[in-house]
Amino acid sequence: MKQKKTPKISVIMATYNRAQLLPVAIDSILKQTFTNWELIIVDDASTDKTPEVIKTFAERDPRIRYHRHQRNSGLAVARNTSVKLAQGTYIALQDDDDISLPQRLYKQAQFLDKHPRVALVGVWLRCFDSNGLTHKIAKTHWQSTAQSPPPLTDCCLMPMSSPCLMARRHVFVETPMRPFFRFSEDYDFLLRCITRYDLHHIPEILYHYRFADTHHQTISTQPAHKLTSWQYHCLAWASAYHRDKGWQDPVHKATTIDDALTHLHPQFNTQALAGIKKLTQEFSHHLLETPRPQAIEAASAFISRFASKQLVTYLIDHTIALCLFTNQTHSRFCKTYKSPIEQPTIQQHIRTLPIITWKTRLQHCIRHNLKRDFIALLTLNHRCQNRPSLLPLSGKVVFACLRRGRFSFIPPYLRNLAHIAPQTSS
Repeated sequence: MKQKKTPKISVIMATYNRAQLLPVAIDSILKQTFTNWELIIVDDASTDKTPEVIKTFAERDPRIRYHRHQRNSGLAVARNTSVKLAQGTYIALQDDDDISLPQRLYKQAQFLDKHPRVALVGVWLRCFDSNGLTHKIAKTHWQSTAQSPPPLTDCCLMPMSSPCLMARRHVFVETPMRPFFRFSEDYDFLLRCITRYDLHHIPEILYHYRFADTHHQTISTQPAHKLTSWQYHCLAWASAYHRDKGWQDPVHKATTIDDALTHLHPQFNTQALAGIKKLTQEFSHHLLETPRPQAIEAASAFISRFASKQLVTYLIDHTIALCLFTNQTHSRFCKTYKSPIEQPTIQQHIRTLPIITWKTRLQHCIRHNLKRDFIALLTLNHRCQNRPSLLPLSGKVVFACLRRGRFSFIPPYLRNLAHIAPQTSS
């Protein structure tokens, strides 16, 4: 009887309710030029036809192995289950809706073979949406060694694109993902890895990453909440900061976000100011994508416990100010806070916003024909800059002229503000 060959690479894929997109991800592994692999798919208790899809592929190719959770446990648990089932020397992550290009496994395995000191290797990736349009090319040159890990203030964003990483098996065994993190479990995983192992990137696009239209399709037990995701991201960074200082990890014995917040070190709020500021740069974007009306209250409650007192007012006010830039939040926040633009603190912070922020928002309104947003934003800018309303022109006229490239009647400061180069009026 022929002895079964042990796979060199174990590709692990956790999935939840992805029956429609899963075949594309599996096909991308089947098309790999490197063939000595196994694909372990852990179904985190899907309620759609995901099990049938997986079984169909498993029947066609014995290298595909299927395991199903009886109850939904989250991405961290599903990936840990996959690692326990894996037999390969190397373990590669693969998201259930993404695409690995044909030479991805070969080139990552070859790199690890040639560089025994490197434990994790990533690649460049192309980010695309549901229509197949490219949003950006993520070219990460970031690399580090365990002996000289980067400063934590440089790691407020993801140090490596986790869906496309490959690592030696012992990395996942020694540093399992923590079930506490319902979101940002990969960020927490990488922050723990950078102090233990050498990381590297292959400067080549070998992975296509799909931007999710909504978080309703994620592996989480409930639809992901942008604000909740941001909170877990902050706690992952705070956890790394505590370990770096030799303090007790606030997440170690915690079961909830509130529980973790109660275990923050008394000096964290004052010593970690630089990192907290970087973490909150993206805060407004998460809040804007949060549909709940009480989002600002939830955000305020979290910030007041996570950040130092001197930052709380600034962060909340700054976020409210940015929320006024979008049509889905402008009227709501004006009603909730009774026209917060009249509050001196917010007015002061809006005045300090960089001009590029105004330009970007105005340009977005013009490109996408958001007339109401444009008028509200322009009015807001005039009030904050103590300018007359709109001189002799109405907001509708200004918007129409800018949309059509007719600049004859537009004051120069409005052309510059909209970041549109002057053209000959028609």
